[in-house]
Amino acid sequence: GLNSSFWKFRSENDMVKRNVALNLTINQFAIGVFLLIIYLLVASVFSNFDTISLFIAIYYGALVVKTFGENLLLFARANFQAKKYLKIILIQTFIIFILNIVFVKYLELNFQGIIYSYLISFSLIALIFYRSLIREFQGGYNWSLSKKMISYGLPIMVGNIGLLILSLSDRWFIKHYNTDEELGLYSYGYKFADLILVFIVQVFNLSFIPLAWKIKKSESAQHLLSEIRNLIYFLFPVLSFLSLGVILCLAQIMTSDSSYMSGLNILCVIAISHVFYGFYLFHSLGLQFANRTKIILICNGIAVVLNIILNILLIPQYGALGAAIATITSYFIMLIVTLAYSQHYYPLRINFFKTILHFIVLGASVFTITYVYNEITSTIWYKIVVSFIIALILMLILLFTSGISRETFKKLSQIKP
Repeated sequence: GLNSSFWKFRSENDMVKRNVALNLTINQFAIGVFLLIIYLLVASVFSNFDTISLFIAIYYGALVVKTFGENLLLFARANFQAKKYLKIILIQTFIIFILNIVFVKYLELNFQGIIYSYLISFSLIALIFYRSLIREFQGGYNWSLSKKMISYGLPIMVGNIGLLILSLSDRWFIKHYNTDEELGLYSYGYKFADLILVFIVQVFNLSFIPLAWKIKKSESAQHLLSEIRNLIYFLFPVLSFLSLGVILCLAQIMTSDSSYMSGLNILCVIAISHVFYGFYLFHSLGLQFANRTKIILICNGIAVVLNIILNILLIPQYGALGAAIATITSYFIMLIVTLAYSQHYYPLRINFFKTILHFIVLGASVFTITYVYNEITSTIWYKIVVSFIIALILMLILLFTSGISRETFKKLSQIKP
C-alpha cells in the first residue's frame, strides 16, 4: 500500500522525491516494529511462547529488516537503474543460498536455520547498501506528508490482504471438502502455472510501474496508455498460451512421480487467471492516477466474496478443477469491475466490441485446452502439441481483437525512461 503511495507522491513534485523516500522507509519500518511488539505482547499473554512462537517473531523481525532491501529495489526501479536492481537481487540470493546450506545441511538446524538465513541475509543487504539507501533520503520526517501517504495507500493495503485470501482460500476448501492428495495435486499444478505470473506479469509490472507514473505527467498520457493497453492485451495471452507447452515439457522432465502430472490439468485455467490479474493491475493504475484507491478495495472485496462462494459451490463436486474455475472467475470479475470504474475516472481509448470478442476467444481457448487436459486420454506430448496449435491460432485472432497496430509500436518506441 505504501509503495503505491511512493509512486504517486514521488511523481507529483520533483522537489520532494527524496523526502517521500525517507518518509516511506520510516513509516514502513515503524509500522513493522509496532506490529512486531503487538505480536510479542499477544504471544506472551495468550500462549506459552514456545519455540514456534519465538521463530515466528524472529522471522517477522527479518521481514521488518527486509524493508530496507525492498526499498533499495524500489528506488532502483524509480531511477531506472536496472543493473543496480539486478545486482542487489543476485547478492541477496547468493547470501541466502550459502547460509541455507550452512545452517540446514551442516549445522542441521532445520526450519530454524532457514529463518536465521533470512535474518542475516536481509541485515547484510541493509549494511552493504547502506550508503545507497542514505543517498535517496533528504529532509526530515514530515507528518503531513506521511498522513497523506498512509491515507492513499491504506485501501490498497487492505485490498492486498483480500487478494491474499483470494489466492490461498481455495487450499483450505479443498482440504476441508476433499483429500490431502487432491490438495497436493492442485498445489503442484498451481506452482507450474505461477511461472506465468512470475515471468510475464510480474516482470512487466516491475518495469512498467515507474514508466507509467512518468507517462502520467505527459499531455498524451491517456493516448499512450491506451496503446500500451492494446499491447499487453495481445502479449500476455499469447506468451502465456505459448508457455503452456514449454511448461508441460518442463514438468515432464522434472516430475519423478508420474502420478503428479494429473495436477497439471488445471494449468491453463490458473495461467489465464494470472493474465486477468495482470490486466487488473494495469487498469487499477487508472484509479490510482485519479486518487480513487478506495474503489480498488471495493473491486478486491467483490472478488474475494465471489471466490469464497464459488469455492463452497464448486469444490465439493469438482475438487481442484472447481477451485481453478472459482479462481479464474473471481479474477475475471475483479478485472471487469476495475475496468468499469477505471474507465469512469481515467478513461482510455478502448473498443469494447473488440474487448468482448477478445474475452470470448480467450474463454474458448481456455475451455478447449482444459477439456483436452482433463477428458482426452492421451500422452503428455499430444497435450503439448495441442497447446502450441491453439496458441498459434489464438495469436492470429488476437492480432485483430486486441486493437494492436503498427501505430502502436511506432508510438511506444518514442517512450523514453
